[in-house]
Amino acid sequence: MLGTRIPGIEMLRALAIIAVLLQNRTSPEFATQGLFARLWSMISGTGWSGVQLFFVISGFLITGILLDKADQPRVLKNFYMRRVLRIFPVYFAFLAFFYLLLPALDAFPRWLEPSQQHQFWFWTYLVNWVQPYVEGLRFGHIWSLAIEEQFYLLWPWLVLFVAPRRMMRLCLLLIVSAPLFRLALWRFDPQWEHSAYTFTFARWDALAIGALLAYWLRSERHFERLRPWVKPLFFGLLAVILGQLLWFHEFRAVTGTLGLLNQTTVALFSGALLLLALSVPLPEGPGWKNRIGRWLMAVGKYSYALYLVHMPIKMWWTQSGFALRPMDFSGALAEPLALLGNFLVVFSLSLGLSWLSWRLLEQPFLRLKRHFA
Repeated sequence: MLGTRIPGIEMLRALAIIAVLLQNRTSPEFATQGLFARLWSMISGTGWSGVQLFFVISGFLITGILLDKADQPRVLKNFYMRRVLRIFPVYFAFLAFFYLLLPALDAFPRWLEPSQQHQFWFWTYLVNWVQPYVEGLRFGHIWSLAIEEQFYLLWPWLVLFVAPRRMMRLCLLLIVSAPLFRLALWRFDPQWEHSAYTFTFARWDALAIGALLAYWLRSERHFERLRPWVKPLFFGLLAVILGQLLWFHEFRAVTGTLGLLNQTTVALFSGALLLLALSVPLPEGPGWKNRIGRWLMAVGKYSYALYLVHMPIKMWWTQSGFALRPMDFSGALAEPLALLGNFLVVFSLSLGLSWLSWRLLEQPFLRLKRHFA
């Protein structure tokens, strides 16, 4: 059985969360027109692809777990209870801290006030449907967690009670239909750039690609057909992404016409990356490559809490008065030092808080999974 602690997948989680932090750390307060700032903006602007990678991993692992456990008793109950123990404690503790505890202490941050009246959508995992039309949702990054929860509600029933051949066809249908939904939003929704980014049916291509890979890896015939295409697909899609970056100086999640395919392009690229990562061995020994591998695995282990907490830490650091600015340094490296320094501070603080979350909150609940093996 393919478990959830595969070294290569943990490393991919780390790369995904670093990409997301790079994107969300780009802030106009510190942007200048220098060469390094423009290059930083171009690279970090592709950070949204980290969310697509998370979606592909989720579709792959969840589908695989359900397929491997399909013949066990109480499989649905055990699946949902294990998901609850993994997801709910940190998520609702996060919301309770900001929306219940801080107001009770009269310490509610001013930058979060615009979203207080819309907190219902966060508590119910529905924020991705209203985010395009509501201003000031400072915790807007939670939209991706809302999509995953909606996926968890329906997908297990389909995997367990629909024949694999039909499910594979459904996955192909979802992959093809997502760009079509984005095209429809482009034509008819004034807020299409936002709705095509956060609506569930506009993002389910990545989840379906991961799920399809889970089915294919359990069929030797399908996998042997897929194997020769993995590296050509990986390098071909990488060339497309790099080509857009060099030509347009950006690679956005949603733009008009051909840009509506960018999310699917990244999802396919993430699928190829996932297949390559499955062959990565467990990092061992003293070499620097293995040390980097073990560090990435650790970051991947904390990636869920990292994703949640990095945004409020970014907002606090931005408004704290301690954030680094290019004028705080001298010489040609002033701009790189400010941008990299701010990113490293936010990343380090977020990682430290995520480690505490893992030790004090997540691990105690995860130990309860033994009751739902």
